[in-house]
Amino acid sequence: MNLIIESIGRPIEKDFSKTSVAHARNSVILSDIINADIVTCERDMHLADGKTYDNIICCYASPYMKYKKLIDIANRNPQAKLWWFVNDHDLEDNILLRNVLKDSNGKRKINMICNNSRENYRGWILRKKMKDHDGNLMGLLDDFIVEWHTLNLNALIYSYNIEYDWFDKAEDIIYYGTMRKWRLDYLRKYQSVIDFSCTSRTQKKFIANGVHQCRFTDKLSWQRGHERLRHYKFSLYVEDPHTHDHYAFMANRFYEALMCNVITIFDRSCLNTIKRSGYDGKYIDAAFIVDNKRQLKECVKHWGRQKNFEYALLQNDVFRLQAKKEHDDVVKQLQYIFKEV
Repeated sequence: MNLIIESIGRPIEKDFSKTSVAHARNSVILSDIINADIVTCERDMHLADGKTYDNIICCYASPYMKYKKLIDIANRNPQAKLWWFVNDHDLEDNILLRNVLKDSNGKRKINMICNNSRENYRGWILRKKMKDHDGNLMGLLDDFIVEWHTLNLNALIYSYNIEYDWFDKAEDIIYYGTMRKWRLDYLRKYQSVIDFSCTSRTQKKFIANGVHQCRFTDKLSWQRGHERLRHYKFSLYVEDPHTHDHYAFMANRFYEALMCNVITIFDRSCLNTIKRSGYDGKYIDAAFIVDNKRQLKECVKHWGRQKNFEYALLQNDVFRLQAKKEHDDVVKQLQYIFKEV
């Protein structure tokens, strides 16, 4: 039996009606793939009562995670193999797993499923000191990681398609998500051209960091069948500089755009990711790669015309085939790892 402990800290509906967070949606998809129970907060703990688990998968990480009761599930299952499931190179260790290590005096180990290879993960995170309850050093985080599986976890999100709906697209181009400080220079460059979708708290962070010329909108809804992204024609793709030289597959936003019939426009700094992903040379060419605000405006204007946009959408079909294969491949890999084949 498999159990997922998701760090989001609140219930998640299967239709994503109550969350816009990509990692929470991925956790729900994972639970279906490997037939896992999923616990997101204390009110879900009864789902694990009286059960013995072979694998406990801790999804993502948050320093604010309310783990003190959830940890009892892991401690009641000392035989369970522990996993950390994460697709972000900048996340510190999972606080629940850190405390499981403490409770076992370093006897239990962690296994990793990650978009990044071990050598491409943030070294300072892997070198984080793990201490016992008395403050004594048990070792570094990397010392406690046994297996490391590098998979394209972002392709999980490409779990269904939406029929062509170009006629319903009233908006031009959007960037959405949390504020990542490493992307601010790129976003300042394009801000006056795009809509920014985020929470009101994140808006304040963007404004405080010089991103204030854009049109802010509420965070996107990802409820199945009512995805807000589908009302846009284009999505801007930028990435952390770390990712330029430390390949971690195409981001979630690429697959979300494909799913919602949205054309992705890339900042030129992402060229290495495009080439290594295998999508290079199909339709991601100079027409959809920009380097400044003027180029982005011209791209949106030209490809936003109805006939041009319809043509670009048809080219997306090539991408859809590859994305579907990537999704199916990672499903098979996860089922093999968790013995659900």
